[in-house]
Amino acid sequence: MTFRLEWTDEQFEALVDHPDHKVRKILAQAVHVTPEQRATLVEDPDRSVLWALAEGPISLLASTWTLPAALPVWVGPPWAQCRR
Repeated sequence: MTFRLEWTDEQFEALVDHPDHKVRKILAQAVHVTPEQRATLVEDPDRSVLWALAEGPISLLASTWTLPAALPVWVGPPWAQCRR
């Protein structure tokens, strides 16, 4: 459920109103849910759902794949890499 690539508003609304807070918690951390859809869970009465919203989307890829560094990683100070 959390790795579904696209959620229609009808599908999402059906799960937002689900009586089990665990389903709503999983939905709050779904990767491909739009911010507008996720915002509908802000008034959820269960704290675990609110914590899940605060944590944000969870992806299994996050533990195995990292973004490339925004800046080069220096082994030492830049002046130490100059030729002498």
